[in-house]
Amino acid sequence: METTRLIILILFFVNTIIGGVLTFIHLRSKSPEKKKQLWVKYFLFFLINSSVICLLQFTQFWFNFAFVLVLLLGLYEIIKNGIQHWKILIFGLFVYTCISFLFVNFIFNTSTFGILIVYCFAITFDGFSQAAGQLFGKFKFVVNTSPNKTLEGLLGGLLLVFINYFIIFRGQASLPSIFTTLIIVVSYQLGDLLFSVYKRRVRIKDYSKIIPGHGGVLDRFDSFLVAGCVAYLLKFLAYEI
Repeated sequence: METTRLIILILFFVNTIIGGVLTFIHLRSKSPEKKKQLWVKYFLFFLINSSVICLLQFTQFWFNFAFVLVLLLGLYEIIKNGIQHWKILIFGLFVYTCISFLFVNFIFNTSTFGILIVYCFAITFDGFSQAAGQLFGKFKFVVNTSPNKTLEGLLGGLLLVFINYFIIFRGQASLPSIFTTLIIVVSYQLGDLLFSVYKRRVRIKDYSKIIPGHGGVLDRFDSFLVAGCVAYLLKFLAYEI
């Protein structure tokens, strides 16, 4: 198990470097201001994710505490942005309460290793779907909800997650595990789209400006929150990665 954790951490740093190279390629023709914005976003992406992984590695208690705080900040973002759209707000609060309930059960009833896998796959998918979309994206599939999402980005993120999966599990891969991983990966995209729907309905671009280049805590962690819910439900049904 310790060797596997080490492999996961090495893959995180390797993926981050690859992501940096792809960001550099994407930014070659951009303006200086755009380059600055995206490099800030890239380094904060690395800083936030490495901090979360360190928390999880050293003490799951503080990891759980941090994500309960994330949920509370997310609740504030939901209410603040939806206060003038009360019908949408009520529905949004209902959905968010369900997500929060399942996610809390996920982080308090899942092993450190299980949470680490779901989180690292989430940031891998998030980072590489964006990078692949920026470099190769042509076919947009959810224009009304999230106009920057492309089929190429989805496939790029999916491909890298499964490359990581087969490196981590090597000879231990099985069809049920692959199927479970696929469902969780799809939930990353669904989580992003779900929270994007709320943003479109209340006419905002980001939930807040708390994280430069990223937006609010829900902009940063939306995929992981929904994936945690899905992973918990799958575990409840006796399906785990």
